[in-house]
Amino acid sequence: MFPLIHRLPAALLASALAWAAAPFLAAALPALRVADNQRFLVTADGAPFFWPGDTAWELLHRLDRDEADHYLRNRAAKGFTVIQAVALAELDGLDTPNAYGHRPLLDHDPTRPDVREGPDNDYWDHVDFILHRAGDLGLYVALLPTWG
Repeated sequence: MFPLIHRLPAALLASALAWAAAPFLAAALPALRVADNQRFLVTADGAPFFWPGDTAWELLHRLDRDEADHYLRNRAAKGFTVIQAVALAELDGLDTPNAYGHRPLLDHDPTRPDVREGPDNDYWDHVDFILHRAGDLGLYVALLPTWG
């Protein structure tokens, strides 16, 4: 089954992409907006944005940094512009730790992210690393917050 993002109008897609990318990639990638005709996305200078996206839902949860870097470099080299990923993974993403032994939430509570002081100390530090790396490679990340 295709996720809802495939059925959203361009305006909502642009909003979702801007929301997902803005805190992490604003300096690295040009902003996207909906074209004046409301039919597609364009860059800040009005050039059409082509969305050849790869779906890597478990990217943030399953891969370590070397594996994620390898995957992202491969997709950038192949001409992809968007990577679709989920922050709270579908396949036991709340209980199975990521490659570094970190879980995203305390007691499965989305209002209590498991955040620890310092760099590279929690699940969200790893997410930040991957999002920044994607931006460095010119890839936008369409971030689905969680599976319902």
